[in-house]
Amino acid sequence: EEAATMSDTFDEAFPELQIGVKTLVIWGEQDSAMVVDNLTGLESYVSDLKVERLPEAGHWVPNQSPQEVNQAILRFID
Repeated sequence: EEAATMSDTFDEAFPELQIGVKTLVIWGEQDSAMVVDNLTGLESYVSDLKVERLPEAGHWVPNQSPQEVNQAILRFID
């Protein structure tokens, strides 16, 4: 059975959801708790979305890749 995507989950739970503020998602691609496919369709709900994927990080991204997280945040707020 195919895993639910972010789009499937949000469509059911929040059919009218729209986020209108600049949003940064920092995602550890080695996360075993939250699969990368959960990002699929997120841009439909967030008009100004930036996704930073960190290939070496897991679920605890700030602890595992603090320098990369800091740099992503600095790029985002610049």
